[in-house]
Amino acid sequence: MTETRKRSAISRFVLFLLGLYALLLVIFLVGRLTLRSDWFLLGLGANFTPYLFGLALIALLLAALLRAPRMAAIYGLLLLIGALWLAPRLLPPLRLPEARGTSLKLVTFNIYPHNQQVEEALEWLLSQNADLLMLQEHSGDFASLEAAYPYARVERSGGSGIFSRYPITEYEEITFGEFVHQRAVIEVAGSPFVLYNLHLSMPLTEDESVPLPLRYDSTQRDAQIREVLARAPEETLPVILVGDFNMSEYSPIYDQIRADYTDAYRAASWGIGATWPGGASEEWTAPLPRLIRLDYVWHTAGFQAQNATVGAPLGSDHLPLIVTLDWLP
Repeated sequence: MTETRKRSAISRFVLFLLGLYALLLVIFLVGRLTLRSDWFLLGLGANFTPYLFGLALIALLLAALLRAPRMAAIYGLLLLIGALWLAPRLLPPLRLPEARGTSLKLVTFNIYPHNQQVEEALEWLLSQNADLLMLQEHSGDFASLEAAYPYARVERSGGSGIFSRYPITEYEEITFGEFVHQRAVIEVAGSPFVLYNLHLSMPLTEDESVPLPLRYDSTQRDAQIREVLARAPEETLPVILVGDFNMSEYSPIYDQIRADYTDAYRAASWGIGATWPGGASEEWTAPLPRLIRLDYVWHTAGFQAQNATVGAPLGSDHLPLIVTLDWLP
């Protein structure tokens, strides 16, 4: 085979791969945006939506290099659809309202039960001087946090804890799924609001004989989210939801939460805001870059997000999320 024929064969093969990926991306967009399906392959792919379009940009460049105008036009259209979908989520907010109420600094962190840097993590948490600190999966000693915060409620079986500088006037533990969740009424200067500290199930089946990507199943997690949302009409006070949702913002269930609550990170910050993976875990031991935002602060009317940042790695497979809210009772 001559060199020219080799190059031609390689070009045809690359164009075939580009066409196949374009077809898969069209199927994904129809399933996600039109049908709003969370069938396991679509649901799994949705978690990595920004990266799917990143590959599409590379595909567009390859099509241009191969002088394939039709293929380039297809990818140009796909990227336009992606930009219209993703830009409102990833670009900075145009302008944040001026703070007019009480500033509340919140930190939520899945500290991970096998964390080898617990002492360092606790020191960092204390250094944040947060008004409200919420933990999930903490298997160590809460004593240093309980000493620093006058109002604390700890659910030790699942490692969840609420640590507050303001009075906790009501408290209950809610069980659904595999974890116990916390609901508290916090009173700030005589004005109460409701705080939920949540740790939702991972979207995986329990069959460990199946390769991890093929175990994706969001049914249980989505049912838990719907149970949380079903409580919303019963609440007469403003509400904050925080915790490890084990959910990407590109999952269909995200839009159901957003119908009732405001995503504080998305309101006050920009970019992907990935909080996972912060390090290796028992589920995923391979080193990976930060990919997905799984940890959230949501709120109803009465609050305005002023700032939201992701913290540094602290020995957990998650990264902490720091949010400042303006509380306007």
